[in-house]
Amino acid sequence: METFTGFSSEVALRFSDLDAMRHVNNARFLTLTEDARRDWISLPVFKGTGIGAVAFIMAHAEIDFLHAVMPPEWKVRITTAVAAIGSSSFSIRHTLHHNEIHVATVQLVMVAFDYEKQVKRQLDALEKAALEKFSLQANSPGAGSTTTAGTPA
Repeated sequence: METFTGFSSEVALRFSDLDAMRHVNNARFLTLTEDARRDWISLPVFKGTGIGAVAFIMAHAEIDFLHAVMPPEWKVRITTAVAAIGSSSFSIRHTLHHNEIHVATVQLVMVAFDYEKQVKRQLDALEKAALEKFSLQANSPGAGSTTTAGTPA
């Protein structure tokens, strides 16, 4: 049985991501994960859901920096998975790799949001089902699901 890792995408580094020391500025890690999330929510599984329509906001971000990211390699591989699903929010875990080295882990709490009423809202069954396909808990070896990186069960 393969280990579920989530959806994987490559994100290009920009010259503007670098600081004076020629490594990726710490604040840019959130921008890189935003690019990966855009790729993730563009998947067909999210079409017709509030997730695909970006009807959520980031309520919390936490970053563990493990290693500096420096050129000459100008891309990072970011794996996106769902760590938890609640009634009106979900947690995302982004794992960043550069030159096959785990350089950072970013944990986010995303809250379903009604932009018209300007209030949080409940996740509906379709959204929860779509998120579950990328859930670390539901796709763990003990849960009986076999997946490969980037391909949900």
